[in-house]
Amino acid sequence: MALTLRHQVISITTAVWVLTFFLGQGTCDLTCPNGITNITGQTRGELVYPSSGNYGINETKCWRIEVPEPYEGIGIYTHYQELEECLNCDCDYLHITSYYPYFWFGRECGRKTPNYQKDALQTRGQHPKRTSNGRNIYIRLVTDDSVHYRGFNFSFIVKSHMYRGGKKSYLNASEDETITFGTPKVGIKNYPASFAWQWYLIVPEGRQVKITFDTFELEQSENCEKDYLEVREAYFRDPNDTSDIRGEYGAILAKPMCGSTKPSTIQSSGNMVWVQFKSDSNTTTTYKGFKASFTAGQGRLSISNPFWLLFISALLMFTKDSVF
Repeated sequence: MALTLRHQVISITTAVWVLTFFLGQGTCDLTCPNGITNITGQTRGELVYPSSGNYGINETKCWRIEVPEPYEGIGIYTHYQELEECLNCDCDYLHITSYYPYFWFGRECGRKTPNYQKDALQTRGQHPKRTSNGRNIYIRLVTDDSVHYRGFNFSFIVKSHMYRGGKKSYLNASEDETITFGTPKVGIKNYPASFAWQWYLIVPEGRQVKITFDTFELEQSENCEKDYLEVREAYFRDPNDTSDIRGEYGAILAKPMCGSTKPSTIQSSGNMVWVQFKSDSNTTTTYKGFKASFTAGQGRLSISNPFWLLFISALLMFTKDSVF
């Protein structure tokens, strides 16, 4: 009798897990009766609903964002969120979770306009407020039959895994200085297994970090998920605390790279860059490693008003006609 009951419990548990798996792939259920819109394989993107106007009555909309390997998490930025305000968010609300279909806690409602969100981002820094350490995140919108607003505008970016126990170097190059960095003893011995290192590269404000590679030879693997090098913009987690510099959610300058093809020159937008190297535990597949250098690159020309572009073009034509 006890054995039969145990088998029944196992069967029910298995059925629940199988059902949860298939429901999470975009099929219909009571939680998301209209199915799930899947957003997969992107390192960054935007989710806006509705695309124009206000959301409708009695809607249930669901989305799943899945990031590619070897990234391990997702950060979400809110650009605006305008939902009806009710006690306990019983009217219109959002649910965000990493575990489908568990939307039981954490309803969100209320209004956060674009200007407020812009000011909050400048005050809080570039580190996202909403984060997930899994490769999936689920978003569910539920509306009632009365007041309706603009909806929401989210953007997302993948999170890089920052390895515990890995070492860090902070390198600051002056205007005319070139600084070299890379894996230990490049050209003398292979890099070690289970090795992780982070470099924070900094140049004067108003300049960009320009990285040039001299040597590059890492283990080749699918999606570069074993040994790899990645490069992202660095940022201060708190703009008022310059000691806490981060990179795991920075803009991606180079996705995880591996193999023996030497990368092209990389140039940042800002004056700080985060570089991370990681090798897996296989001691038989370590290689030469990499060696690179960085300098303070020239700023990029940025013209927000097209009339300035026309003015500069006319000035160049005038100068050309005057000289020649």
